[in-house]
Amino acid sequence: MAWKLTNLTIEGNLNYIPFQQLLFGASQLLEELTLCSLKATSTSCLWKMLLNTTTFPKLRSFQTSEDIPLSLLLDFLSRHPKVSTLAITVNTYSKTMPTDDIIEKIDLKSLRIISGPPSYILTVLRSASAAPSLARLSLLLNHLPHVSIVPEVLKCLSVCRKVEAFEVTLPHANCRVSIQTDNTLPLFDFTTLAIKVFRITLLDPDWDQDGDVSNEDIMVSDTIQYCTSFILTHLQATWDAWKNYFRTVEHLQLEESFSLGLRTSFFEESCNRFPTLAVSVCLDYKVMANQLAIETGGFDWHTI
Repeated sequence: MAWKLTNLTIEGNLNYIPFQQLLFGASQLLEELTLCSLKATSTSCLWKMLLNTTTFPKLRSFQTSEDIPLSLLLDFLSRHPKVSTLAITVNTYSKTMPTDDIIEKIDLKSLRIISGPPSYILTVLRSASAAPSLARLSLLLNHLPHVSIVPEVLKCLSVCRKVEAFEVTLPHANCRVSIQTDNTLPLFDFTTLAIKVFRITLLDPDWDQDGDVSNEDIMVSDTIQYCTSFILTHLQATWDAWKNYFRTVEHLQLEESFSLGLRTSFFEESCNRFPTLAVSVCLDYKVMANQLAIETGGFDWHTI
């Protein structure tokens, strides 16, 4: 039996027999698939049964959770060369770690948008037979110590050919960005990536489910008494640090899913300090943008 579905989302306990029938029935027309387990309840055998028994010839977008075995994910991508969007969601209960061993290279030339934790993203990008050219790369940098943020970011970028828009999401209360990088990191000219849009996303304090991350100051310091001016100072210092690597950025974006009173201050300070930079800030769908940002479309992904 076939279903005329082009978009399908399955989340929760994947150990449910009708899911296999549903995937098979929708396989021929499906263009967007979300297949995510909760609390890492799915085993390798279950993932293999779901992914290896069906092919989706029209699939363009695939979202999954980080407890999926990397070998199965790479095999799935190799069998679905039209996938242009890949998202790997963070599961705080997952203990699975990706392996650095890549058995064979796969064709990822259609891949244009990818998001997820850097350890997984790096493995996927390294598996490409040719360095990927991306419209957008989004890295979820939660749970990383502050000294690891920049090195992990640069590792992911160093295996890309081009990245038009780059996003960092940092919901860790003690994640100050350290500009001291690993000396073993290969020298790389990041201007060749031609990054045009750089977005800093600040997540809600309640975003993390395990209670270890409260995120009231993103990329700031581990002080207990947070104040707007202190956070603003570190946000600006953080942008200064990123700017040293991403000299081609034309549009700086800040997205808050909660308010610390940063929006206006960050916007005004950035516009004053960088008059040739397009700046836009979004909070609860309300956008502030200078004239340069308005001319390029405001707060949006202009590369897609």
